[in-house]
Amino acid sequence: MLMTRQCPGKKVRLLAPLLVAWLAACTTTEVSKTAPKVKAETVLLLPVDALYDELAGQAEPVNRLLADELSSRKFQVISSDKAVYRQAVDQALEISGAMYDPKVGKFLPADRNKYWKALIDIYAVNEDFDVMIMPELAIRQAQTDGDYAEWDDARRRIELAEKADEPYRHPPTLSGLSVKLTAFTAGGVFIVQSHGGVSLPYLVNHNQSPPTLKLKKTLFTDKELNQGVDTALENIFHQVIYHER
Repeated sequence: MLMTRQCPGKKVRLLAPLLVAWLAACTTTEVSKTAPKVKAETVLLLPVDALYDELAGQAEPVNRLLADELSSRKFQVISSDKAVYRQAVDQALEISGAMYDPKVGKFLPADRNKYWKALIDIYAVNEDFDVMIMPELAIRQAQTDGDYAEWDDARRRIELAEKADEPYRHPPTLSGLSVKLTAFTAGGVFIVQSHGGVSLPYLVNHNQSPPTLKLKKTLFTDKELNQGVDTALENIFHQVIYHER
């Protein structure tokens, strides 16, 4: 594994990023075009989470882009402070009874839905919002097609770590980096989960057998990130409609 998981610790707040990533991965389904629209004026935007340390360091531009795009659609955006977010997650974990399961290597809540509702209620004490959005940088499976890979409405050229000595064939799947957005109403109703493909974070080396992967120094370009954020927000804007109170 080229990316290192954020290490488990003894304090609950150190477990939060992994738990939140797992919870988001398990949230229901993608957007349904027939799902009811939600009218909103104010959006609570939580800090971007990531399952891996290398991704966590790339989160800041994602938050800025999301806030800018939401504001451009007239939404009033409340961007949660990271320290406040960690404290809120700690409290929600205590309420839901989350625990670390060494058999699967993940932190599992006693009640996932209870965790989300607790997190929303904790923020609602001091913030007045209509919709909460939880963003994440996530690794997703990409299907290869010749020199390219496709996933989450993205198509990117596969880059090599070094020039191949012989003709080669890419594996059928690779890892793609995506922006994942999960949205809930202020009352705790699940609205939508959406993904937008950003980049292929690995270089492939076909001069070794089997082929090996090398993490890129720069995981994505500004253009790739813009495209991924725009794609992820498409489904959000399809379900969440600006409406002044």
